Amino acid sequence: MNSYKTGFGLLLVTVMILGMFAVPSQASLNYTEANGKVTVQTNNLWVEVTGNSNTPSYFFRGQSETNHTRHRAQFVELFEFQDTNNNSRYDQNDTRVESSLVALASLNVDLGAVSNTGSSSTAVSFNMSMTAKALINLQFSKITFDNHISDKNDTKLKFDVIIDNYSFSAHGDMLALAFRLSSTVSNHTTYKHNNQSSQVEFGQHAYLSSNNTATAGGQQLNVGMTVNETANGQIMTYFAYPRFTGKLVHDPSLGMDSSSSGGSSSGTTNTTTSSTSTGDLSNTTGDTMPYSMFFGLLPLLVIPVVIRRRNQ
Repeated sequence: MNSYKTGFGLLLVTVMILGMFAVPSQASLNYTEANGKVTVQTNNLWVEVTGNSNTPSYFFRGQSETNHTRHRAQFVELFEFQDTNNNSRYDQNDTRVESSLVALASLNVDLGAVSNTGSSSTAVSFNMSMTAKALINLQFSKITFDNHISDKNDTKLKFDVIIDNYSFSAHGDMLALAFRLSSTVSNHTTYKHNNQSSQVEFGQHAYLSSNNTATAGGQQLNVGMTVNETANGQIMTYFAYPRFTGKLVHDPSLGMDSSSSGGSSSGTTNTTTSSTSTGDLSNTTGDTMPYSMFFGLLPLLVIPVVIRRRNQ
């Protein structure tokens, strides 16, 4: 009897001690920098950001998709327009100020180095800045896409759109940033928006979402978003910003599996559907259950041996 009591006591003590020192599983975030590209991988997302040919683009896919799958957000141009119907968005019948048009491919694109910004969690950030080439005068000093991705929320990449010191012309009411969405999987798109956010879903489970607000000069501004499918099947999307001074900061994101993103926030949601250098960063805050179970069951194998030897 005493042997069994001793064994049971050893079992409890061992479980408690080993449970305290159970080694958690690791969640990783890896990146590479080469040939004008930054590639970031998490457990659930693959993203490649490039300024090659001076065309800023984001390629991405879910890790469960094939390596040949690509969803793309390609940023095309910046221009002013007159909001003729006063809906704070760019529509095809609005009047573009053609003299303000800037093709982003005509700018110098600089892809900054990746830095680890993680504290309690692992995260990286890097920026892509666009400035004028020599002898070209622009109505702004710089456009920057400030990118952030973390293994704590590893199904999406956030990119802050930062426009410095834009000088509006006399005829421009608003400023539009245009980009083209495409996918190797499907041309099917769904656009959702409510009073807090807007989102376009395309391909299979890919999305680009945006808060309906930005900041500039210490003030909050409303941001419009529209999706237009062109005659040749391209998906053109536009962010629309009202007049501002100083630095505008807007924080969209792109990623996979949008069921819990964008238009799911509170408020009425309207939906429109159409078809057409290297680093290896990891943390130790992952799921500890497999290791805890192993160390918890280990005493069940060891204690009977101890008891048997004590009885001999």
